Amino acid sequence: MTGEIRLSEDAVDIFKKNIKRRSECCIERAIFYRHIVFPSKPVVLAEKILGVNLSPIVSEKLLLDCVMYPIEAYKRADTPFFKTDTHPSPKGSWEISKLLSKLLNVDLGKPKYKNSYLLGDLNKMLGVTELERFEQFVGVEGLHYKVWDVNNFDTVAGNNEKIRIIKNPFAKTSKRVLIFGDSFFNFNLNDQLATIFEEIIFIRTANFLYEIVDYISPDVILSGQVERYLPSPVSDERYKFPLLHTLLSSTSNKALSAEFGSALNAVFSAKESEEYQRWHNNISANLYRDVALELEIDNLSLALEFMENAFVYRPDSPLIAQKVKSYKRLLGI
Repeated sequence: MTGEIRLSEDAVDIFKKNIKRRSECCIERAIFYRHIVFPSKPVVLAEKILGVNLSPIVSEKLLLDCVMYPIEAYKRADTPFFKTDTHPSPKGSWEISKLLSKLLNVDLGKPKYKNSYLLGDLNKMLGVTELERFEQFVGVEGLHYKVWDVNNFDTVAGNNEKIRIIKNPFAKTSKRVLIFGDSFFNFNLNDQLATIFEEIIFIRTANFLYEIVDYISPDVILSGQVERYLPSPVSDERYKFPLLHTLLSSTSNKALSAEFGSALNAVFSAKESEEYQRWHNNISANLYRDVALELEIDNLSLALEFMENAFVYRPDSPLIAQKVKSYKRLLGI
């Protein structure tokens, strides 16, 4: 960022070859694809760092058609980054969510936040225990936000190949997105993207895992990296069978949870398969039922609509059937 280290021609060449091959793969399969180079915090807030001239590492050579470098979007945000952390704040990530929703022709709506606290990674490095107050994303106005969120983070050694699966039947679309990225996705952006996509499969990796694309059959693929990693890219061609690491390695003898195992099995199965349908119906029924129960005092009509949705997915549930009957009686239907 100070210019003391410049992008080598080899680094530029590897980046361009990676993106070109990824784009061709997605075009061939009619999958929407974008790669996000996330601007680093010091570059976005360069005017606040006195006595040092900082500039983006990204060059024009890297800004291919499917590559996004949303530095101006972050600059538009109120508090784009946490003060005590290297990651974007929820309001900074919301600007990226808006860019993606526009590309996908989705009306994202207005975000909702609540007060929360964070022990930032910069404070941790300094040995400071003071918490930072921030506004945490909790959904968008007019859209119910209830997700099934599972991961294997505790069972994988290191950061790469960690997998997180999120399902939200209340999302704006029924699309499935496959994300290859790092903590700039997973810190709070994934939570926001769950308002756009019904299913998110996030894999923490710097590379594009070709061998799983056809198994998962996503509607959208997103990949991304923080720009400070641009000088040291790894060719996708050298990155083989990474899921073997995920599926075979563990730490502290911890086993994968049953919930994560069933989710992983489902998203790697065809949507028409019995395995996927069983998982999809079960999770959808649970989420619609739970939101209906939350709404039954304040909005009985909407509670009935959601409970009837739950009944579609689980018609043999005595509780759901009884609730539908009870709501209809109270509404005089």
